[in-house]
Amino acid sequence: MKKLIASSPVLDGTTKMPHYTIQLLGEGGVGKTAWIKKIREDIFEKKYVGTVGLEVHPYHVETNHGIITLTLYDYYGRQEYAGPVKPTDKADATILMFDLSRKSSHKNLDYWYQQTHGEPVFVVGNKNDLEAVFTPTYHTEHDLPYWTASAKTGTIHDLLIPILRHLTGHDDLVIQGV
Repeated sequence: MKKLIASSPVLDGTTKMPHYTIQLLGEGGVGKTAWIKKIREDIFEKKYVGTVGLEVHPYHVETNHGIITLTLYDYYGRQEYAGPVKPTDKADATILMFDLSRKSSHKNLDYWYQQTHGEPVFVVGNKNDLEAVFTPTYHTEHDLPYWTASAKTGTIHDLLIPILRHLTGHDDLVIQGV
């Protein structure tokens, strides 16, 4: 199990840790909550329980460039529930996630992309442990970074490293202690 580092944004009283807010957007059932559970607890939960509204998860990750504080926003994935909870305009990055085995989740990425506010956006095809039923194109049509991952068989490196490297500007950043 991943060791959670102290919850204070200041460790030694003088050095402030970098802080980033990352929101995960996409249809219900694509694996957003599963990834957050994988990141925070290093476990994969087989049982699907849809997110209601918004769940906010603090997380501290130790890297070769020091500790980074993340706030992970996990949004509901049903457009019909898009009521009072809207994606934040304070995000430092957004992950648009879809299910590689469910084409409809890819077709609806445009709805989620329209919810962003100019922050860097990354497209992630989740569930690469399953057989892909289509060839994703959204990322090329919108010139967005793209990779595949699996909350079931992957590691937090698969999801976070490209984003943290982009946000920090450290191309050599690696997560330590995992």
